[in-house]
Amino acid sequence: DELALKSMINLEEYYSVAGCYFNDAISSEMREMLSVWMLEICEAENVLNEVFYTAMNMFDRLIYSLAKSTSFKLDKSYIQLFGTCCMLLASKIRSNVQLDTQRLVQYTDNSISLQELLHCELFILEKLKWDTNCVAPNDYFEYLSHQFNLCQHAQAAEIKKHFYALTALCSTDFKFSLYPPSTIALSCLLTALSNLKAVEIDLHNLLNQFAHIDYERIRLLREQIEAAFLSKSIDNQDQKVKFEDDYDFD
Repeated sequence: DELALKSMINLEEYYSVAGCYFNDAISSEMREMLSVWMLEICEAENVLNEVFYTAMNMFDRLIYSLAKSTSFKLDKSYIQLFGTCCMLLASKIRSNVQLDTQRLVQYTDNSISLQELLHCELFILEKLKWDTNCVAPNDYFEYLSHQFNLCQHAQAAEIKKHFYALTALCSTDFKFSLYPPSTIALSCLLTALSNLKAVEIDLHNLLNQFAHIDYERIRLLREQIEAAFLSKSIDNQDQKVKFEDDYDFD
């Protein structure tokens, strides 16, 4: 639906992360560790793919706001609490089943209490002015799948699985949070199709549907995604691992 597509694209900027927020309280490495931990929980709890992206978007917007605040001193001791609470809120927005609060506390090795989690929930809602939803890259999959005629493709299930793995990977790396979700979605799908050697795409024709994305930006982003994918696909013994199997949310 072209109207829905235009509406999602128009909303992207509103929910974008304004910029980098790293400081003494939180480093890029700390965010990556937290995001991988959150991804593993989302996988273990079998929540929808969009829950993880929404949680990370919420977390990034929250931390950016707090890092710039003069009335709140951001400390690293809050980071896991904020991440846990963002997952809880995201599950309420994006999933039919809310993440269990007691289990979330257990995932932290009881480093936070149930009372702290519930109190933090209200704190985050107030800081984000109760606007916690966002447009996620996975929201574009059905539209792109239709544009690429993938619904009846012999590898349709593998393409979707690979696409979800790549969008999840992007959410664990802060630099990708600075790109619009539509750009991430298109780049991840093109990367998935290329990796699976599934479909030849006329990219220039497709970009007519996404006037805000230029060819060079897609090319550069795909290179970054490929590099990140290859990095994650090698374990400590330099052996290949199946990233899409590790992060299968279906």
